[in-house]
Amino acid sequence: MVTGGLARSAPGDVRGRLALLATAALFGGTFVVVSESVRDLTPAAFVALRFSVGALALAPLCRGAQAIPTTWTFWRPALLGGLVLAAGYVTQTVGLEHVTPSASGFITGLYVGATPVVAFIFTRHRPSRGALVGTVASVVGLFVLTGGVDGLGRGEWLTIACALAFACHIVIVATYTHRLPLVPFAVSQLVVVAAVGLVWLPAAGIGHVSARAVGGAVSTGLAASALAFLLQIFGQRSVEPTRSALLLSLEPVFAGVFGYWAGDRLGGRGWAGAAIIMAGTVVAEATAGSRARRARRVRRARSVQPGPDGVDLDGLPVSSATHRAHVRRPHHRRPRREDHP
Repeated sequence: MVTGGLARSAPGDVRGRLALLATAALFGGTFVVVSESVRDLTPAAFVALRFSVGALALAPLCRGAQAIPTTWTFWRPALLGGLVLAAGYVTQTVGLEHVTPSASGFITGLYVGATPVVAFIFTRHRPSRGALVGTVASVVGLFVLTGGVDGLGRGEWLTIACALAFACHIVIVATYTHRLPLVPFAVSQLVVVAAVGLVWLPAAGIGHVSARAVGGAVSTGLAASALAFLLQIFGQRSVEPTRSALLLSLEPVFAGVFGYWAGDRLGGRGWAGAAIIMAGTVVAEATAGSRARRARRVRRARSVQPGPDGVDLDGLPVSSATHRAHVRRPHHRRPRREDHP
């Protein structure tokens, strides 16, 4: 889930929003597929195959100006991001052996509320009140969804760890994505995740190789790890980051819908908890958007420095009142005749 670092035009672009909506749907649809696939393949085999397919699908784009650098300046954050991303997908995949796809999707959605807290720990950037309210709401929703601490089994705890890993990954990407070429940065992380799966494979084994499991790994590798990423890039070229994140946060909703079609029923309490988690997600994202807009307005206000003839430094006209407020002409009294010798 890469956000930021891309040129943006009009935030209301319909095609961009549809692309991000499709991205959320593709991510949400993976929960059912992964849950079915890990009944046959081991999580190690599934992760290795899925991310190998995704990396190979995007590898042809890494040429020319988008070639993968060989410097440590590039690979240090790529390795860090890849290892954290691997931790997220490994815990999520193993967790899906023990929880339903719908529950996994909504618990994974906790990363939206956890991201401001993680950002504060690593960057000391204080989260807004709305972000904290969203985080608390998400935790309350988690307890309603699972039935409290007693309802948190191995699968739930693993999925909570997955959400925290994804929150850390968002902070890492936000820190480095504007410094590094975007496509190579993404492909290198997919390679790292695939390598983690391959290293884990001898200890975990392969499991039962079936057409369903292999098809699930290949389809999620192409659809979620490759196609969804390209759709996300396209969408974020025309949709501002806050709205992008809000659209992508619909991933758990799609997970619940696809899970319902597959026969997964959360029940009344489960859907109530899911609704509280989504409300917390929306509050966190909406507050982040309001805060970002205020920051942009402040920056624009500070950058409007009047130049000559009532025109600011960006070439935009400044009203006479604004111009008089900014331009403080020194007061010179008219010299009197007796001032001269």
